[in-house]
Amino acid sequence: MYADVGQLSNAQSRLHRTISDRNEITKRYDNPVRGCIAQKCGLNEAAAKYYQRVNVASPNEPNGASTIF
Repeated sequence: MYADVGQLSNAQSRLHRTISDRNEITKRYDNPVRGCIAQKCGLNEAAAKYYQRVNVASPNEPNGASTIF
C-alpha cells in the first residue's frame, strides 16, 4: 500500500482512481487508506474519524464479523 510506505501522492491518486472506477461510489473499505494518508500527514483527528468508520458494522453484517482486509 502506497500510504504505508509514505508515497502519499500515489496513495491519494490510486484511491481517487479506484473511486472513479466505481462511478464515484465510496466504500467502507476506503477508510483505512484515508486514515493512513491523514495520519501520515499529521492529521490525527481526521485519521481517527476514518479509522472509526472501519469498525462500524454494516446493517447486514453481524457485529464483529467485518472482513475488510
